[in-house]
Amino acid sequence: MGLCMYNRQKVTAVIPALNESEAIAGVVSGLLGLQCDGKPLVDEVIVGDNGSSDDTVTKALAAGAQVVQEQRKGYGWACKKAISASSGKGYFVFVDGDASVAVSEVVALLDSLDENTLVIGARQAGQSYQDKSMTWAQRVGTALVCKLVSYLWSPITDVGPFRAIHSYDLARLNMRGSRYQWTVEMQIKALQHGIRVVEVPVSSLRRKGRSKISGTVRGTIGAGLGMLSMVVERYLVERLGLLRP
Repeated sequence: MGLCMYNRQKVTAVIPALNESEAIAGVVSGLLGLQCDGKPLVDEVIVGDNGSSDDTVTKALAAGAQVVQEQRKGYGWACKKAISASSGKGYFVFVDGDASVAVSEVVALLDSLDENTLVIGARQAGQSYQDKSMTWAQRVGTALVCKLVSYLWSPITDVGPFRAIHSYDLARLNMRGSRYQWTVEMQIKALQHGIRVVEVPVSSLRRKGRSKISGTVRGTIGAGLGMLSMVVERYLVERLGLLRP
């Protein structure tokens, strides 16, 4: 049947995953089921498995995803492993494997995407906001990070993981973060490198399974401190004239 080649660009969906057996199959099949002009919209789905002890890998493969293993623990490591396994250039869409976003809204992200652009799925401005889809700690932490980034660089309302970017621009950012600071690193570096950051309202759904961040006090605090430390790092690097890719 061929592929859609959205705006003549290949579309790769990246899913970092750790013990997401409850949701991963639905996320993968949902992405592969998206169509444009009667053809598949997403060319490939790559799951960066971060050492799952359940049957996440088996279910992802059965649903049609390519799976690569990354044993170094961390959200960023899993993302980078999946990116490195991509078979070509084009659009990258980042989607969590916990069913916390509506995969159909990938189209809304791609509609706003072009070269020199980073598109963020903004949950606070979402079309639907399910009760308890984010914990109070997540909301407070997200608001704090966003206010700090907005004050230092440019207004943002979310640092959520649902996002899209062209491979050329992603390569320019030279992503270094290994854990949950990955998302805010991408946004700050985009602003520092003159890449336009666009927010698109998306749904915020209640995840399936237990969160590795908000599900524990340690995870919540660790993620928050990691993001804040990235903000400080990028600010100091810029202020000291040491801005690097």
